[in-house]
Amino acid sequence: MVAIKIQSLRDVARVYLQTLGYGDADVSEEDISFLLESASSQTAEEFICKADEFAYGLAKEIFGKCSEDKSAETARFKLTFSLCGGAGQCSVKDLVKGKLSDALKSEMKKRAVINAPEYRFEEMKPQTIDEVHWIRKMFSRFKKD
Repeated sequence: MVAIKIQSLRDVARVYLQTLGYGDADVSEEDISFLLESASSQTAEEFICKADEFAYGLAKEIFGKCSEDKSAETARFKLTFSLCGGAGQCSVKDLVKGKLSDALKSEMKKRAVINAPEYRFEEMKPQTIDEVHWIRKMFSRFKKD
């Protein structure tokens, strides 16, 4: 387990990008500055909310009509982006601009986690239950006369 000490808004932005799969070597100070300027927020909470709103917008674009709530769709985007290696295929600036490659979008659609469908109950056909004879024999052995 790794402990991360958050000291500034830049640290929050760096950690947010790391959750998407970007490593320390992949993210430059220029990328973080661009991300923070795009979010234009003053606190960490504001930044995370705006970044998640942006991820939700990309999720709607990629997955189509979103039936889930915002947090579920945002989580779906983050999961599929990291599973598909989006950090290796897309720079931070392209991600912030929403310029994901078509190959990455189609791969994310393929790997999208879909919730189970609603239950559908059907009538069950009657089944015959055969009596098990060996259990009766087993207990009759121990029976005292």
